[in-house]
Amino acid sequence: MSDIVTNTIDIHYPVAGVDNDSKGFRDNYARIQTALAQAKTELERFETHSVLKTPLVGTGTASNDLSEGTLFNGKYNKFYGTAYTGNITDTAVNISLWNGIFQKLVLAQDTTITFSHWPISGSYGCLRLHLIAASSTAVTLTSIVTTGNGTVIQEAAFPSLEITNLAYQAIEAYTFDGGVTVFVNYLGRYVIPTV
Repeated sequence: MSDIVTNTIDIHYPVAGVDNDSKGFRDNYARIQTALAQAKTELERFETHSVLKTPLVGTGTASNDLSEGTLFNGKYNKFYGTAYTGNITDTAVNISLWNGIFQKLVLAQDTTITFSHWPISGSYGCLRLHLIAASSTAVTLTSIVTTGNGTVIQEAAFPSLEITNLAYQAIEAYTFDGGVTVFVNYLGRYVIPTV
């Protein structure tokens, strides 16, 4: 409900053909100024508190940070996650969930991965990760860790991954306690077809 007051603005003032009192002008202008100030406040709140398809000012795609807000009792269609690709030349890499729920890493050498930026405890966070080598020389996933001294629990059948440029090795990591415990599953090896 808007708090903009318009019914005190006299739309019939000034009256044509009459010597109108200047106080009436001042009063009307003051009411209009108050209503516009309230409209400005409400529009600014709308800009910062709404989920938008496009920005209210300018063009492009809106960026909506819900700040852990809840969307509930709705349907969704065409709901996509960001796909991120990183070319890794170091022996350690930070995998931030802020980069998206699907990430592909191209590894140049044996590498340790560290998961970070999990959602708060009580919220479910999940990431799918495709690993591939930069060349035909095999590299290894040395270890998987998570920030904040969290514990990584790999499924019992989690294999030792030999990673080349011939196939994607896919894993999935998820948590529901803010990354205190991160569960890691092996999803499979996906061979890249040769032409």
